[in-house]
Amino acid sequence: MERVDHHTLATVVAADPVVVEFKADWCVDCKRLAPAMSVLTEEYRHAYRFAEIDVDESRQIAEKYKVKGIPTFIIFKAGKEVARLTSREAKTQEEVALFLEKYSE
Repeated sequence: MERVDHHTLATVVAADPVVVEFKADWCVDCKRLAPAMSVLTEEYRHAYRFAEIDVDESRQIAEKYKVKGIPTFIIFKAGKEVARLTSREAKTQEEVALFLEKYSE
């Protein structure tokens, strides 16, 4: 998964479509979901480009997109947010897979 920051985000989300995972190294749910994300990024590589943002390193981006909990997944198309899966619903591989499937074309 590609790591982005405030320097590269605009370029990355301009690509169609991209899933950005907002996460942190200390986040228990993020760590628990990491093996599943390896599987999902491979499974959905035909539908999405995947990127991640460390909310501690890129706090301004997290604030700009009003990320309140992590992990949070946002799907961007043509640079615009089209869907969001918040930390409350992003605890399992199945929940993330349903989200990705729903918005894949």
